[in-house]
Amino acid sequence: MTDEQNNAIVDAELKEHFAPKPPPPKLFIAPHTVRHFAETRAKKAELASDYDRSLGQSSRAKKAEYGSRPLTGRTIPQLGQQENQSLAPLVVHSYDDPETRELIERSARQLGATIEYDDYFPMAEPVYKYKYGMPLVSNDKLPLLQTQMRKLHDWYMQASHNSEAYLVVGIKDEHYFRGNEEINIEFEELFQLFNQDALDKSLMSCYCLMKMLECRRGGLYDIGFIDPNTVHELTVRDYPKDTEENLLSFHYIFLIIQLDKGVVLVMDSKRKEHGQWANLGAMLQRAWKRFIKTDRGEWKPELTFKDYPDAPKKLGPSGYGGIQGTAKDINSNSVPKTLKSVSIWSKGGNTGRINAISFTYYDKDNIEVNEGPWGTTDGTPNVISIGHDEYLTKLCVTTANNCVTSLTFNTSKPAVHGPMGKEPTTGDKAFTIDVDPDSIVAFFGRADHYLRAIGAYSAPQA
Repeated sequence: MTDEQNNAIVDAELKEHFAPKPPPPKLFIAPHTVRHFAETRAKKAELASDYDRSLGQSSRAKKAEYGSRPLTGRTIPQLGQQENQSLAPLVVHSYDDPETRELIERSARQLGATIEYDDYFPMAEPVYKYKYGMPLVSNDKLPLLQTQMRKLHDWYMQASHNSEAYLVVGIKDEHYFRGNEEINIEFEELFQLFNQDALDKSLMSCYCLMKMLECRRGGLYDIGFIDPNTVHELTVRDYPKDTEENLLSFHYIFLIIQLDKGVVLVMDSKRKEHGQWANLGAMLQRAWKRFIKTDRGEWKPELTFKDYPDAPKKLGPSGYGGIQGTAKDINSNSVPKTLKSVSIWSKGGNTGRINAISFTYYDKDNIEVNEGPWGTTDGTPNVISIGHDEYLTKLCVTTANNCVTSLTFNTSKPAVHGPMGKEPTTGDKAFTIDVDPDSIVAFFGRADHYLRAIGAYSAPQA
């Protein structure tokens, strides 16, 4: 063979050896095999405690010392070790044995008892446990699932068939107040949800926050929610005193820092002394001094702490009167301070009623705000003007047939305006809002063609 032929053969073999080769076929593993190994993963051996190791050493030492000696001791006749058995072995017959049943019936007759229900023994329902890839509820409960729950269950079965392990859920900023995020929910938590066995406390906290926001938007302020993150079975059972203290005493202090004014508005519902949170104030003062040194501008040398103005109190659950009409209220961002005037449209006589109301107030920034009219403005209104040295202290309301039938206003002069509308009678329901020494600064209620219900806001005198 010549060198040319030898080189040609070598080149051909090298080209064949280094030529691209197809990938090996993918090894197929059945899904149930994957689930089996996932569920039966080997656990790390738990280390024995010092006490268990000392017992083992003592036991091995005794076995080494006495292991070769024959065991001696007395036998126990009741267990059948003696050669001549004096007691017959205990034989347990089945319940269906005729002799056994006859014996039971004879004993029952002697005792004057009955065996009518002797075969009735209530059995505890076996607990349905979670297993990956299996239905989240028992087969008899599957048809009882509602539509959305059944769709979620079908999705879970398909996801587990595809060897997925959790559900990805998107949460918005209003759920946890930390921006949009994604959380992973394990399938076992879905099992707890379907069987009403347990609920994630974070989801319940989210639910409470959403319901609080919903009630606030709907003007419902007499409904409270207890966060299960603070109060739940464990805290109530094991820490009752701490839980009671958290419910009655624990609260937040909200601070609004106005950089341009160098003022910190303190929103503390309990109006605690500054000394009780002086460490927080000192920390803010230190941070403020560093801030004014590093950032250019005209800044105050120190922060000034001021109590935030008292928010007005809402009096009346959802207004005194009927539930018809639509809810009427002031702007939630407005804080009324003093009432300037009230206008009432009414009808007198036996069928009298309040047709509409409007009012004007000054907010905390001394801006004039007009509200209403709420209802139908037929005719000329009765206008109550309140002077700078005067304030509204009392409101008397009568209602009948889901309408406000009369209103009477008392001021600090003293002066009485009303009753406007129908003269109050014994058949009317009467309500009184008396806030003295505070003042009434605004109103809320319900209205359509008429004024259906009314309530008031009160605040300390400005």
